[in-house]
Amino acid sequence: IASNVVLSGSMMNVLKIIILTAVRRGEAVGMRWIDIEGDRWTIPETKSGRPHVVTLSPLALSIIEEQRSITSQLSPFVFESPSKLGQSISNDSVTRALTRLRMRKMAETEPFTVHDLRRSVATLVGIELGVGPLEIEHMLNHQISDKLLRTYQTGALRNPEKLRSLFLRWGDIVKHQIAQHEVEKSPDVMGNVIQG
Repeated sequence: IASNVVLSGSMMNVLKIIILTAVRRGEAVGMRWIDIEGDRWTIPETKSGRPHVVTLSPLALSIIEEQRSITSQLSPFVFESPSKLGQSISNDSVTRALTRLRMRKMAETEPFTVHDLRRSVATLVGIELGVGPLEIEHMLNHQISDKLLRTYQTGALRNPEKLRSLFLRWGDIVKHQIAQHEVEKSPDVMGNVIQG
């Protein structure tokens, strides 16, 4: 990787997947090809002690497809370490990469961490999609702290179709924001008219 490049393609893709799926850093770097079936990514081991099924939006799927050309064919990991073939990118590498990106490209912003990306997704899902706290907890694969809710609302809390819809809607919001940003920074934009 050239010294003027802030992040490798794989490292940028890990951060994008975290933003699109709200998964933990270790879950993202540990993504394995065998855990992906169509648009369904099953994370077998999570902090909550139970598997977590993530629906991959079309944008997330395109990022994973891009990784096929970056990762060696024999690697079990989607995000393979460039220095340790057959192993995943390390958690610490992701932290250092985000710090480097922030320092070089966003020095004026307040410091933030990889985990702050996950917290930001939770906040924005609530704001942009009008989703309630329990659905956000489900998306984040958190253990619901209220024992009464866990006991009596299990079906409502763990509704796979609602969760699938939530991931897809969030992916659409992110994709729309990226497209909007590209239009706004285009030199051919005058007001709300794009010159052809």
